[in-house]
Amino acid sequence: MKKEFGIGENLGKLLIAREKIYCRAIKTSNIKAYPGLKDIFEYAGKNDIKTAVGSSSNKGQIDVVVPILLKSIGIKTPYRKYFDAVVTGSDVKKTKPAPDIYLLAAKKMGLKAAECLVLEDSSSGVKAAKAAKMYCIAVENRYSKNHDLKQADYLAKNLKEALKNIIFTGE
Repeated sequence: MKKEFGIGENLGKLLIAREKIYCRAIKTSNIKAYPGLKDIFEYAGKNDIKTAVGSSSNKGQIDVVVPILLKSIGIKTPYRKYFDAVVTGSDVKKTKPAPDIYLLAAKKMGLKAAECLVLEDSSSGVKAAKAAKMYCIAVENRYSKNHDLKQADYLAKNLKEALKNIIFTGE
């Protein structure tokens, strides 16, 4: 791209600048968690179900996004203490669709892959979950409408429907 567009800047500097712009945009964007996420966390808490963040985004992005999403549903606990495991793209050699993120999250929680359930909204995430041999619920949203989510074990229209499937399957 540097050659094609005649960009003379150092790639590392451009990536750092991009990261700063992204984080600033997220902090000022007023993003909120999808309806139903708080219900899922409450269900997990009441039933001693471990929870994790497993994202291909880098640590810096997760450190910005996840606290904002938790705050939007009334959770004030620092997110690294709230979840049993947090695995980002910064923690693994291969990100989604490779299963590495999910396998490391399971390991950090002391679980076998077959004991895990993944909520996903991207085709690469669904592929990663299935490659890890985990049960996967794909959740449709405005960003996933062009993603192929058919590999998932269950396709939910929203997080409230996903929770009904979690309760029904006993996952």
